[in-house]
Amino acid sequence: MDQEAKIIFYKIEECGYYKFRSNDHVYGDINLFLSDLKEWSSSRNTKDTKLFEPEQGSYQHPIYLADLKNNEHNDWVVVLWNEVPTSDGNVMSLPGLKKVGNATLNLSSVGPDDIPGFPTFFWFISDSNLIATINMNHSYGGKSGMNKYIYDFIKYHTPYAKHTKSEDSLKKNVVAYLTPSNNELLKLKSNLKISPIRILGNHEKIINSANEIARITTKAELNALTKNTKALWQKVTDFFEVKNYSIPTKEKVRFESSFEVNLTEKAVREIIQGWEEDGGIDSGKDYGFEFKKNLGKKLWLGESFLKTSFNLNFPVKDFSNLNANHLLHALDTHKKHILEIVPKEFKIKESQKKIEEKPQISYEKLNKKST
Repeated sequence: MDQEAKIIFYKIEECGYYKFRSNDHVYGDINLFLSDLKEWSSSRNTKDTKLFEPEQGSYQHPIYLADLKNNEHNDWVVVLWNEVPTSDGNVMSLPGLKKVGNATLNLSSVGPDDIPGFPTFFWFISDSNLIATINMNHSYGGKSGMNKYIYDFIKYHTPYAKHTKSEDSLKKNVVAYLTPSNNELLKLKSNLKISPIRILGNHEKIINSANEIARITTKAELNALTKNTKALWQKVTDFFEVKNYSIPTKEKVRFESSFEVNLTEKAVREIIQGWEEDGGIDSGKDYGFEFKKNLGKKLWLGESFLKTSFNLNFPVKDFSNLNANHLLHALDTHKKHILEIVPKEFKIKESQKKIEEKPQISYEKLNKKST
C-alpha cells in the first residue's frame, strides 16, 4: 500500500570540525558522522541513545535513535524517537531496553521501560549534502530536533572527541579532537549548519511590496501528539488572542485568523525573521499576505521552500513502521524522480577536504583514554 510522503529539502552548508579563527574546514562530513553514529549505536539499547536534555521552557523533545540504515550510494535514512510525557494520554511507546533498530512499537499501554512518543524520519543524500524530512500520515518534520541531535553527536560523542571527566554524561568537556590520519590532537570547533532550500519568489515579492499589503492571514496546525505542552498551547493561543482554552485531545488542531494591516518593509522583514527563528516551515505556523490590488490571493511564506509530495511503498498506519531499511528502499526506488525538483546547483557537493582513512580508535579505547 502506497503512502503519500511530504518531503522538504535542506542543504548541509557546514558539517565537521573547523579552525577557530579562520573557520577553515579541517575534516568531517555527514557520511562519516552517520557511519560513526551507526557504530556508536550498534550495541546500545534505545534508552541509551539520548544525547541531550531539552532546555527548560523550550519546545524541544528528548530524542532517541530508533533506527538508521545506509545503502551503497551512501544515502541514509535516520528514524528518531521524540519522547513525550506519559500524561499526554494514550500514546504509543518504544521499548527502551531493545537494541537500536530492533524495537517494535507498543500501541497500547506504556510499560515501565517504554519511551512514550512519536517518530520523525530523515533522508540523507550525502553525495550532494542534502537532507529531506519525510512527513507521513500524522508525523511532522522535526528538522530542528534532528539538527540538535546530530550536532551534539558530532560535538560530544564521536570517536574523535577527547574530553575530560564531567558530571554531565551528555555534555562532556571536550578539549580537543583527534585527526583522522595520525590521531594528532587539535583544538577545533564543531559545527553543523543545515538550511532550508529557499526558492526565490514569495519572500522577495512580499518584502518589495510591503506598502501594498492589505491583510495578513495567520494559520497554525498543531499536533496534540507531538507538541502537547501547556507552554506551547499558551503561546499559540496568545498569538491568536484566545482567552479561554484547554489542551486538545484530538490529533490535530488548526487555528486561522485574518486581519488588516499597514506595514513597512522593516516590519515585514521582522515578521519573516521571527517566523524563521521560530522554526519556519517546520514550526506548524505560516503567514499569508494579501495585496490591495489582488485581495483574496495569498502569498504564503511556507510556499517559498523546496518541497514535494510523493507516493511511497511504505505503509505507516499508526506510525507502526519504523524500519529505516524499508523506507530507504522506497526512497531509493523513486530517488531520480523525487530529486528532479532540486535545482542543479544544490546537487553539487561543495568541495571539502577528503578523509583518507578513519581514525583507528574504538569507542571502548576512547572511553578508557578519557577517564
